[in-house]
Amino acid sequence: MIEITINEEKKRLSDINPDWIHRQVKGRENDDIPVCITISIKKPGIDLVLSCGECGSSGSGGRAPNLEEKKVFDLWGKFNCGDRPINTGQLVAFLQQVSS
Repeated sequence: MIEITINEEKKRLSDINPDWIHRQVKGRENDDIPVCITISIKKPGIDLVLSCGECGSSGSGGRAPNLEEKKVFDLWGKFNCGDRPINTGQLVAFLQQVSS
């Protein structure tokens, strides 16, 4: 299961479309509201939470990622999802890849 949270709006990836992500982010940016996106990925062999935007620091720690989780981290980096400003097109591309 993959869930995306944009500020206080939490949805399952299966319940949204890319336009929802674009509207949520751009609407907040247009209103000068800081945007924090978290993505929770729970699939066999994967249990991750990734974040981008203005989420503050959540620190690091815990265990080292397993091979499947490392692939997700590599994909996150490939699409520059942690960069600012948030590129919703890149984020959607990441989500499409990780959900397939």
